[in-house]
Amino acid sequence: MQQMDSPSRSLDESLQALRDACPLLKTHIYLANCSQGPLSDPVRAAFEGFIQDWATMGMHWDAWVEEVERARAAFAVLIGAQPEEVAVGSSVSQLVSSLASALANAPSTSSSRIVSSVAEFPGVAHAWLALRASGYTVDVLPGSSTGIITEDDLVESLDSGTRLLSCPHVCYANGMMLDLERITQAAHAHGSLVFVDAYQSIGTVPIDVRASNIDFLAAGTLKYLLGTAGIAFLYVKPAVLERLRPTVTGWFGRINPFAFDRFTWTTPTARPVSTWVLPTSSMPMSHVPECSLSAKQA
Repeated sequence: MQQMDSPSRSLDESLQALRDACPLLKTHIYLANCSQGPLSDPVRAAFEGFIQDWATMGMHWDAWVEEVERARAAFAVLIGAQPEEVAVGSSVSQLVSSLASALANAPSTSSSRIVSSVAEFPGVAHAWLALRASGYTVDVLPGSSTGIITEDDLVESLDSGTRLLSCPHVCYANGMMLDLERITQAAHAHGSLVFVDAYQSIGTVPIDVRASNIDFLAAGTLKYLLGTAGIAFLYVKPAVLERLRPTVTGWFGRINPFAFDRFTWTTPTARPVSTWVLPTSSMPMSHVPECSLSAKQA
């Protein structure tokens, strides 16, 4: 991380406002967003507000639940989805494990193959590898000598026995970016579902899950959304959701968690994949749609 005196060029007004909200950027050139974004003023204020509520009220469930729902809605706007199509969790690894449990709970005699690759982040890859215990075959594409996976590699790997094709939108290791629309079109032609890990692209390039016809898309706020650890999201296409029965779920995976109903299992939305997260973690999401993606790309 290199120190600097001031930005070397003029910036788009919205991007400059975003930079001004991150005090660290006034003194340093920050290149670690791929791991964790710099602390921003709205995120600090959210944490301080949570601590204040906790200190003065002990608990503030109504407000905390409202913040989580605001985060769900904000993420839905960002990817072109509806809030009821988005599950909330504490990490992408946890949400993918919930999705994997649904696949394990609904084995297919005709398609039991999962295609992954060396470009996959370990937290995602391990969830698929665990499905071998449920009878799935998991093929890991090797890619090039530098770890690059192309659309051709993924498309050519498909066959009629493929149940799920998993790929990152942008690879964490080398920054390669894939054409999602081409991949989903080819996968669906073979009857395969498509999972996209968008953690390294969300907030930097436009994403439209409907235009790309994606079945599952996961991401979190830790990196380019300038949020914090402890909150992540999983989009599930409505037509696919009807077939999912995850066994890894949580209290907030119910329609009305405060009914404390121990005996009724309901799966009308993406909520069954959801689990509870620290309420303060969701607060920074409320400002994300205000940021211009085109400015971030500048």
